[in-house]
Parts: sequence; C-alpha cells; structure tokens
Amino acid sequence: AVLLPGAGEAMVGSVVSVRWKDAGEVKWYRGVVDRFNAVDGKHHVSYDDGDKKWHLLRGLDCSR
Repeated sequence: AVLLPGAGEAMVGSVVSVRWKDAGEVKWYRGVVDRFNAVDGKHHVSYDDGDKKWHLLRGLDCSR
C-alpha cells in the first residue's frame, strides 16, 4: 500500500509488513505501528521478532 501524506497518527495500531533485504535475500517483516512522532513524521514499529525501529514509512516498501 502507498502511505498518503498526513496518514501519520491514523497509522497507529495498524499491522504492517515491511520489506527488507537480508543477506541479499528479500524478506517481509510483520509488525505493529505503536507510535507516531509528528515532529519528524516517523512511525515506531514493534516487529513480531522483537525488533523495534523508527521509520519514515512513506519511504519504505510496506503494506498495510
């Protein structure tokens, strides 16, 4: 899905899958958007594998 500008706070609580390259292999990682920072436009994603990262989701390959 393409994230629209202004989708910020509305994404909190959404389950997303983010595509990452891992050792040259493309993998999808599932997580939940649990916070949004309106100052820098980043979303915080808590992944099912325990990892946690802040992202500009509109710049990533992700689906909702």
